[in-house]
Amino acid sequence: MNKPLCTFPWAHLDIETNGDIKYCCASVYSDEHSHLDEHGNHYNVNTHSIDQAWNSDRIRKLREDLYNGIQAPECQVCWEQEAKDQWSVRKAADQAKNDNYPNIQTVIDRSAENGFVVDEFPKYYQIQTGNMCNLACKMCHSDYSTTYGEFYQDLYPDNVNQNKYNSINDNKGNTHRSAEPARYTWPKDIGLKTLLEGEKITDIKRLFLSGGEPTIILENLDFLEHLVNTEQSKKIHLIVITNSMKINPRFAEAIKHFNRTTLTLSIDAVGDPIEIQRYPSSWERIDKNIIQYADLAKQHHNIHLAFNVVVSCLTLPNLDELLFYLAKNRKRKYDISITSLFSLVHGDLSLDIVPVSVLEKSKQRIRRALEINRRSFNQAIIDTVENFITSLDYQIERNDNDYTDIHFALDKIQEHHPDRDIKSIFPVYFS
Repeated sequence: MNKPLCTFPWAHLDIETNGDIKYCCASVYSDEHSHLDEHGNHYNVNTHSIDQAWNSDRIRKLREDLYNGIQAPECQVCWEQEAKDQWSVRKAADQAKNDNYPNIQTVIDRSAENGFVVDEFPKYYQIQTGNMCNLACKMCHSDYSTTYGEFYQDLYPDNVNQNKYNSINDNKGNTHRSAEPARYTWPKDIGLKTLLEGEKITDIKRLFLSGGEPTIILENLDFLEHLVNTEQSKKIHLIVITNSMKINPRFAEAIKHFNRTTLTLSIDAVGDPIEIQRYPSSWERIDKNIIQYADLAKQHHNIHLAFNVVVSCLTLPNLDELLFYLAKNRKRKYDISITSLFSLVHGDLSLDIVPVSVLEKSKQRIRRALEINRRSFNQAIIDTVENFITSLDYQIERNDNDYTDIHFALDKIQEHHPDRDIKSIFPVYFS
C-alpha cells in the first residue's frame, strides 16, 4: 500500500470551459503533458466519453507515477507553488479526501493491482460550464470570460493567440495570456444533465461549478434544479465560485437543498482596487451582495461562505484593508483562501514586479492587521494569512528590481481607465 503524492487522479476530473477533460484544474496544459488520446487530441466532452477519459493511457501513467512517489511533470504547478510555501490544489485534495471520499485508499490500492484502472466513476467533478461572464478581471483570460477580449484586446493589441493558455511577450519581457475573444457553449450544446446521466454518473459526492460566472449561466441553473428535483443534491457537497456581482433567485433557492454548499466569493480588495482588478465590478454592489449571501448562510446551515482572495500587485498594498473589512463582519462565518500571482503569465499583475520596499511595507501592514483582528478570525484564517506572510518573505528574498516594471504596468492600467486617478489609488508605488 502506497500513499500517492496526490489522490485527485483516482477521484476527480476537471472539465474546462471549452469541454476539454483535464486531470484537474491545475494540471499542465501542453502537447507534451496534457490529457491526450492515442491520436494526440485532447479528451473533450464533444468527442469523447467520460469513461474513455477516466481510464486513458495518460491518466493511468500519471496514477502510476504518483503512486510511486514521482513528481509527474503534469503536476508541476503544484510542486512549484509548494516550493514557495503557497497553497496548492494538491494540498486541498489531500485535506478533502477524508470528508468526500473516505475509502479512496482502497480504490487506489485496487487500481494498482489492475494496471491503475479505476473501476468506478469519479466522485468529484470540477465543471467549468462555458465562459460567459459579466466581468473582465485583469488576471483572467478569454477562455474564462466572454467580456475579457472586449476590454483588453485594445490594451494588448498584439496579444492574439490561437493556442489555449499560450502566452506571448510584450516589449518589456512580460507575458500575457491571449485576449482573443472566445465563446464556449458546450453546456448548452450537450447539457450537463445529458452528459452525466448518459454515463450513468449518479454517485457524485463533490461538485465544483465555475465558469465564466456560474450564477448567470442558465444551463447551470437547470442542472442544479435537476439535482434538487431528483434528490441527488442531498448527498452532494456543492462548491460554487462567484464574482458576487449578481444574485440570481433561482441559484439562491437551489443551493439551499444540497447536503453542503460552499459559496466561494472572489473578493480581492475593498473599494477602488477591486473595481480596477475585477473590471467593471462595483464595490458597492459586491458589498450589498455579500450581506445577502451572509444572511442566506445564516438562515440555512448547509450554506458556508468562503472568500477567494487573488493577490496581485494591485491588491497587495491594500490587503490589510480587506482583513479589517472581514474582521468587522466576523459574525458571518467564513473561510479564506489566498492565491498569489507570482507567475510571469500574469506579467503586469505579478508580485514579481513589486519593489522590495513595497513588499516589506505591505507585509508589515498585513501582519499588523492580523494581530489587531486576531480574535475575530478562526485558526484556519490565521494560518492562511500567516502562510501568505511567509510567502512574502520568499518573494522579498528573490525580488531584485526597481520601479520600472511596476510603473510600466500602472501606465497601461491608467491608459485603460482614463477616468481613474491611478496614483491616488496606488500611492505606495509613487511615494
